[in-house]
Amino acid sequence: MLTRIFAAGGNQFSHRQLDLRIRLILLMITLFAVYAIIDTISTAKEQGIAQCNIGPVQRETLHRAAKGFFTALRIVDKSYYAGDLIFHDSEGRDVKLTDFKGKTLLVNLWAIWCIPCQDEMSALAGLKRKWKASGFDVIAINVDRSPDKQIKNFLKEVDAADLAVYRDKSMKIFQALKREKLGFGLPVTMVVDRQGCVIAAFNGSAPWEDQTAVAFIEAAINIGR
Repeated sequence: MLTRIFAAGGNQFSHRQLDLRIRLILLMITLFAVYAIIDTISTAKEQGIAQCNIGPVQRETLHRAAKGFFTALRIVDKSYYAGDLIFHDSEGRDVKLTDFKGKTLLVNLWAIWCIPCQDEMSALAGLKRKWKASGFDVIAINVDRSPDKQIKNFLKEVDAADLAVYRDKSMKIFQALKREKLGFGLPVTMVVDRQGCVIAAFNGSAPWEDQTAVAFIEAAINIGR
């Protein structure tokens, strides 16, 4: 089509000039496309940073709610966007935390060989049952290589069958948290707000059935409402 346009001008250009003109046009189109992509990525990053800026009032609210054992909970100064972290369901399908957008999440990384992990699974399932109607969910992600059947049987044995079976055998999520200095060992738990931003994290098992845990979760759920 470009050849016809230039030909209509009375064949003023030689074939070499025509080829150069086409190359220049294609180069301009390519540069424009690259610029548009970079601008889109930059805007998305800025929006992600903006939506993950936990305010001083919210941070103070969480600090006040962290009582007893949960004073050891780390309330983040600069929130980390975790919405794009990928794990898998029991059918092997990709799952992201953005799939739960609109809910406050307690995300727990655990392994079946980890005794402290085992000790808190029943309490985590209890939290899920207690708060499921309040825009809250518990996402327990197993990071070992045990068969799915073994994981399901274990959860039934400890009265935690309410927890869906999610897997991350590659431990990529743990490595991502480690890079952000949020994960150091198992179990590791993070509180994620409705926008997919980590607002608090804790390493080690915790008494999630305790009233102090309930108070903190209530505060986390109410943030952003």
